[in-house]
Amino acid sequence: MKSKILIRLFPLLLFIVQPSFGQISQMDFPLALGNIWQYSEFPGHVSQSEAVRDTLMPNGKLYTLIEGSLTGGYFREDSAKVYFYSSIDYTEKLEYDFNLTVGDTLSVQIFGEDSVITTVTAKGTKNIFGQERDYMIFHRESASSTGDGEFTIVDGLGLTQYSGEALFYGLTGAIINGITYGTIVSVERETENMSAEFGITQNYPNPFNPTTKIKYSLGNRSYVQLEIYNLLGEKVETLVSEYQNRGNYQIEFNAQDLPSGIYLYSINADNFRKTNKMILLR
Repeated sequence: MKSKILIRLFPLLLFIVQPSFGQISQMDFPLALGNIWQYSEFPGHVSQSEAVRDTLMPNGKLYTLIEGSLTGGYFREDSAKVYFYSSIDYTEKLEYDFNLTVGDTLSVQIFGEDSVITTVTAKGTKNIFGQERDYMIFHRESASSTGDGEFTIVDGLGLTQYSGEALFYGLTGAIINGITYGTIVSVERETENMSAEFGITQNYPNPFNPTTKIKYSLGNRSYVQLEIYNLLGEKVETLVSEYQNRGNYQIEFNAQDLPSGIYLYSINADNFRKTNKMILLR
């Protein structure tokens, strides 16, 4: 039987939970431009996600781009549902459905030989930042690995906690519609002073086993280095090391010879430098 262990280290917020199994109405996933979420991965380190712009996608729908290591990508909310748009395969998928109740299945996704099932495992109210708010927990379970995880969504705040086999993120502060919750600290932004035409997306799928795709764009002809590192800073693979013309690119990374864990992928092109995390779970 597969072992399922969810790590919950250093709880950052005191949640007083009152379980409830009725339908929650008016759950809001905030997507206003300028919204900021800050999460602690471990004591002394904070990562930030921010809603940076609205984009009209080829399907004719408007999405908000959130940039960040935990919450990242194109999202939209409609009728108590949150959708994610993949800029890699240009499809939309249902990310959260607040009309569901405990035990309901949100989605079943197939990645090669792996299947991932997302279900609602809890809903009710909790005290967060001194306010009682509705919440729901969506549990993601991988059939072929122990790559399970729980995503806690809170009304009006969005994603407040992720706990999984390898990681724990807890919301320590947020700025939602101009209102500050918790504690906001200064976080260095790697994308400052970079051309808006250069970019790199969060790998998809993530977590992955054993392949994932990385998409990036170049604002002009540049010498591109795209490399994979482990958490010790050791380079494990070079994906790209060549001159490339302006345009959009996609590359697949196969980690079949690497152990499970957290890896970093880093791009260096012209004056653009960016590093993102990805999780290999077997």
